[in-house]
Amino acid sequence: MNLCEDTVVGYETIEIDVSLFSSFRAGRFEKAGVKIPEASTVSDLLAMLKIPADDVGVLVINGRDGTLDQRLIDGDRVTLIPAIGGG
Repeated sequence: MNLCEDTVVGYETIEIDVSLFSSFRAGRFEKAGVKIPEASTVSDLLAMLKIPADDVGVLVINGRDGTLDQRLIDGDRVTLIPAIGGG
């Protein structure tokens, strides 16, 4: 999946593996290799996927806790799980 189509032409791209869970899959995918502009952060990825950052409950990058401002590099494995409400 190429998320670079709506970005500025001329950027180098990287490919990351993205796994989406639960409601994040609706209209998107379960797992996919995703091409994004080099130097993108997790926040940039969420914007490209149209997932509000506030909806993310668990963010894992390469098996470790990730942050929204973390820069992604070629080959990263990103897992996004939505927050669960209730109580």
